[in-house]
Order: sequence, then C-alpha cells, then structure tokens
Amino acid sequence: MEFLTEPTVHVLSVPHFFDHPQYKLPEGGTNSERLVAHAGKGCYDSYGSDGRSIPEHLGSLISTRHGSVLEHANISLFITGISRGCSHEIVRHRAGFGYSQRSTRYTREDDASFVLDPFYAGLAIKRREGGPGSLTIDEAAILNQFIRVCTDGLKEYSEAVIWLMEEAPKEKNGVERRKWARGKARQLLPHALETRMTMTGNLRAWRFFLEERSGPFAEPEIRRLAAAVMGALVPHAPLVFKDMLDGMVVVDGYPHFKPEVPKV
Repeated sequence: MEFLTEPTVHVLSVPHFFDHPQYKLPEGGTNSERLVAHAGKGCYDSYGSDGRSIPEHLGSLISTRHGSVLEHANISLFITGISRGCSHEIVRHRAGFGYSQRSTRYTREDDASFVLDPFYAGLAIKRREGGPGSLTIDEAAILNQFIRVCTDGLKEYSEAVIWLMEEAPKEKNGVERRKWARGKARQLLPHALETRMTMTGNLRAWRFFLEERSGPFAEPEIRRLAAAVMGALVPHAPLVFKDMLDGMVVVDGYPHFKPEVPKV
C-alpha cells in the first residue's frame, strides 16, 4: 500500500496539423494552434501566408470570445495519483470531454494506493522530512487516523471479496464471479482510493476546466491537479493559455489561472 501526495499528468495525444495546399497560414505556432488558426481564418476568409500572424489571430479569437474554433483541437491526458473523490468532481465537466476510468469492478484493489489531499499530504511530508517529533500531537493524531481508516477499509474490502467469491452465483464464470464480488465489496473502499483515467478534451473545454478548478472556491486536491494539467497543456498550445498564465495569481499556495476574458 502506498500513500500518494501528488498527481501525475502525461500527455497521450495532440493534434497533427497538415497545411492546406491552397489556403495558406503564416509561419509559426504549434500543431494545435495552427489547427485553431485555420478554423478561425476560414470563418473570415482571411487566409494567406502574409496575413495576420498566428499569435495575433489567436489573441483576437480569444478576446472576442470566438471560442468555438478552440473546439477543433483535442488533447488527451493520462492522469494518475488522484482520489476517487476528486474524479467525481472531474467528470462533472461534460461539455467537450471524454473519460475512460479505471474500474473497481474489474481490477484488484488488494495492493491499492491512497491519495493524501493537500492537507494530509502537508502533514505527511512534514513528518517525513522532520521526523516523528515534527508534528504536534493533534497533527499526528489526525494523520494517523486518516491512514488507519484507509488501511482498515482496504482490509475489510479484501476480506469481503473473499467471502463474496464464495457466495457468488455458481453459474457465473470466473470473470463474472470476480466482477460480482468486487462490485459489492467496493462500497467499503474509501473515497481516498487512487484512481487513474484518460481524459480527452478540446482546448475550449480545457480552458474552462482550468478557469473553474484553479479558483479559490475549488477543492484543494483538484486545484493541485489543475496546476499539473496546465503544465502539461501549455507546451502544446501556449498561445491559447497565454492570457490565463499572464493573469495568474497565487491564492492559498495554489496558482489561480485568471483569464483576461473569462468563459471563452
């Protein structure tokens, strides 16, 4: 069993743009940005290699809230080290996103990891770096209680799976019996259980996700994730997120990506 203190975000897929032989664009920009620019210039019939630059054009699209053109470029991320509780918040973002999440019915959780939300993560890191005496009595008690609840929940889950496997309908095959047993036993697993998911979104959806989930009213764990997501996305579409980075402020230790023009 492992207790995780940070999420990981890995870029799986980004667009590959093929320049049109007739409808030319100025030089520059990433594949994602050129795709958005091609879509935008098509709306105004403003193609041409000597036309308005890619940065100027994308800046204009965002400032005028012409966000629909951002929907052409999709980026897929593989996210690990987040809790099931955090994933429940993520999947509320429906428009522009697709999800594929690790199943607790088909997978074993006997050696599961748990995610420490930033409050608990801070206590764990403080104890790891400063030794057992670095936490106050109350801090140590609340951290130990959290770890104990997770450990006990996993133990109860594992025992329930064994018992339920014996009770599973005999006409089911091995896979079906395991799915039947795990599907019932998983109710015992804490929300802190680590999950992994592939998340695909278009650039407009990603902007909205970052705008909402990096803000001070969002939960700390998803704010922590938003910072990692921004770090993964920016190299592939820096012009699309430039205004959000320029407007960034730090609130309660987390970056809040405040766009110049909200809700593009």
